[in-house]
Amino acid sequence: MVLGKDEPLLFRVDRIRQIELSEKVKTHVGIWALAPITKGSDGANAIIRFAASLLEMEKPKHTVVEAFGDAMVKMMADLSIHKEVDDVLAAVWAAVWLLTGPDPEPFKPWPRPWDNYLTWLPRGADPKYRLNALYRELVVFVFAVDGDEYAARKIGRFKPKEFQKLKSLRLPTVPVIDSIIELSKWRLHKSDPYICSLKLAKIWEKQ
Repeated sequence: MVLGKDEPLLFRVDRIRQIELSEKVKTHVGIWALAPITKGSDGANAIIRFAASLLEMEKPKHTVVEAFGDAMVKMMADLSIHKEVDDVLAAVWAAVWLLTGPDPEPFKPWPRPWDNYLTWLPRGADPKYRLNALYRELVVFVFAVDGDEYAARKIGRFKPKEFQKLKSLRLPTVPVIDSIIELSKWRLHKSDPYICSLKLAKIWEKQ
C-alpha cells in the first residue's frame, strides 16, 4: 500500500519500530503509535494537516494546526462513548468540517488555586474533572522540578511544553504537598469534590 504511492499517506499502528521503511519512503508517510490522540499531540496535528490537504488549503501555521486540533479532539471526545478520538477517519472529516468554518476561540487556561484561591473553580465546571486535572498538574510539577521527565511521562498524556512551563514555575513546597495529599484522599475515598475544593482553597488562601 505504501510503495507506488506519490501522495502522503496516514497510518496508525501498534508500534513504530515494527515498521521497516526506507528514509525516502518515510518522508511521504505519516506514522504515529497507537496511543490516545489528545490535544496538542502529533496525531491530532497530523489529522488537521491531512484535512487541510484534502481542502487544498495552503499549509497552515503551527498555531492554527494546534487550535483546530484541540477543537477536533474535543468534538470527537464528546461524540465518543470512550471520550477519546477512537475513529481516525471520522476525525479527518470532523477536521475538514472545522477547517471550513471560523477559527476556534483562543484557548484560555484554567485558573489554578495559586492564581486565585476564590475563583479557581469556575461556576458550571465539572468539579471532578477539575480536581483530577489539578492533581495531574501538581504531580507533573513535582517531577518537573526534579527534572524527571521519565516519571512525568508515566502519568500519561505527556506534553513537553507543559513540562517545561511547570519546570520554570515557582510554587511553595508545603501547599503543593498538602494539595496533593488532599487530592489523593479525595480520589481514594470518592468524597464530595466540593468539600475537597474548599480544603484546597484554604490551603492556598494564606499564600
